[in-house]
This record gives sequence, C-alpha cells and structure tokens, in this order.
Amino acid sequence: MSMTSANLKALLSEHSLDELKQLIRRERARKSLAAFCQYVDPSYQLASHNLKLIAALEKVERGECKRLMVSMPPRHSKSETSTINFPTWYLGKHPERDIIIAANATELAETFSRKARSKFEEHAEALFGVRIA
Repeated sequence: MSMTSANLKALLSEHSLDELKQLIRRERARKSLAAFCQYVDPSYQLASHNLKLIAALEKVERGECKRLMVSMPPRHSKSETSTINFPTWYLGKHPERDIIIAANATELAETFSRKARSKFEEHAEALFGVRIA
C-alpha cells in the first residue's frame, strides 16, 4: 500500500505516533521472519549467520525449499530461530497447515514445542488474527 498524504493525515489523526510505530512493527513482523524475531524478542541479534538462516527459512515458507538441514555451532540462535520463532511465524501466516517440531531428545522437543506454543499464544492473535482453538 502506498502512503499518500491523505492516508498519512488520516492515520495521524486516528493514532498517536507510538501507536503508528507499533502498527508498522506488527506489519513488518507479519511479512519478515527477521522482523518477527526482533518483535517477539527485542534482544534478538540479526548477525550475518542469523540472516542467512532466516533467508533459508523464508524460502521454506514460500515453498522454494522443500528440505533444509541446518548445521551451526552451539549458542548461535539456531534453535531459537528455527524451532521456536519460525514455527510460530509460519503457523501465523499459514494457520491451515501443520508443523512438527522435532529434536534428538524427547525433552528437548517438548521444550521447543512449549516455547513455540507460548510465543504463538502471546503474539499470533495481534499479528496474524489467529489463535489456538
């Protein structure tokens, strides 16, 4: 949507500047996994390795990549990005689809699943207009 001066004046008359900034943050978070990661966790670092991972995950979301294997050193946000934030963002954009969160240990998979569900419950309705039934 292109912003005309009339649209801008209408928005400014209806919302405070802080409300407009929040609306823009939400819109960016809906469209971009990187923006979503920062929306749900303002301390999330968009380092170059995270941007590469996010680009690959966005290809998965668009259907351009059917299988993705991620190999990164520990403590590089791989789990936070790919098994918590990505499933939350993906299901918000595609609530009609299913997703499985897996790990090499049951406890780890359950932890990731709980965290993803919690983030979904906290943010999905405001960002995507969906919620868990």
